[in-house]
Amino acid sequence: MHKILLFLICFIVQFQSSNAQWSGSWIKVNAVYRDNAELEESNPLKYNYIRYNFAKKGRVNVSTSYQSKGTSFAYQFSDNHFKMNSDAGFVVNEFIVEKATEAELVLLQNGSVYFQGEDCIRLFFVPESSYQKSFVPSSDNILAVAGVDTVYIANDKLYPYYNGSGDYFDVLKEGVPSQPSENLYFFATYIVGKDGRADSLKIIESFSPAFDKKIIKNFNKTKDNWQPAKLNGKAVAVQMKQEYHHFSSNTMLPVMDYSMKGSKAMKENDFTAALYFFDKGLEKLPTNIEMLYKRALCKYELGNKEGACKDLNLIQQLGDSTGKELLQKWCK
Repeated sequence: MHKILLFLICFIVQFQSSNAQWSGSWIKVNAVYRDNAELEESNPLKYNYIRYNFAKKGRVNVSTSYQSKGTSFAYQFSDNHFKMNSDAGFVVNEFIVEKATEAELVLLQNGSVYFQGEDCIRLFFVPESSYQKSFVPSSDNILAVAGVDTVYIANDKLYPYYNGSGDYFDVLKEGVPSQPSENLYFFATYIVGKDGRADSLKIIESFSPAFDKKIIKNFNKTKDNWQPAKLNGKAVAVQMKQEYHHFSSNTMLPVMDYSMKGSKAMKENDFTAALYFFDKGLEKLPTNIEMLYKRALCKYELGNKEGACKDLNLIQQLGDSTGKELLQKWCK
């Protein structure tokens, strides 16, 4: 009886110890197959930014951009299985928890035949605080220097946090006038200072005066609702960028079709066909990051390294970090 009681106590303590790690934000730092083989360069899990934020009990926010709070899912943990469920109760993703400590989270994602196949992917996460501490700023990360004060450019390791609910640009767009059925582009910058106050809004590309007026009004209402970025434990000023594309259906429907066909061809290793579809899509929408990235992968697979580097460089020029690892790997 004493042995059974001792076993139950140990089991409960072990479960609580494991379950205690399900809090805070975690950043994916590596992904491999279950046999530890490297993922293909075209696999989006290899380089894409992924953040799991266990902000509320029983809920996890999954984000693929540091500027977004992501999509919220319910989650369950039992018998070392971690399941994400939609609010309708459907299983969105499922993992085996291989390791869960204060310093590391290792999850094995199910594959085409549940957890039996070799296509299961092992994901490695570290706390976001550790991820941010690894940031070493360079001149490329600095906007301006005035005396002892430096204004940095936001990135996935150095950014302020919006305290309000939802993504910040959705808040900025609240109540904006409806847009005409044409392609439009909005781009603005602002700075969140060391005091956690947003200021210096600069609208560089505009839809219309009415759109700008509402954006400015909403910006002024939310100026003080920020936590400043921190570098080496100290609050720093950071420039944020905000862009928004509005596309007509005449543009988006063909682009979506070309993108889907190109992605399907890539999965079938038909890189020539995929390149054709991405070229057609980019004729309609030249700044589409996803298609530029996939086209770069196709060009590389077809032996056109120079063309791949050209697309990867264009992505960086557009202010997106997608493919930065490949740029460093292929284009030195």
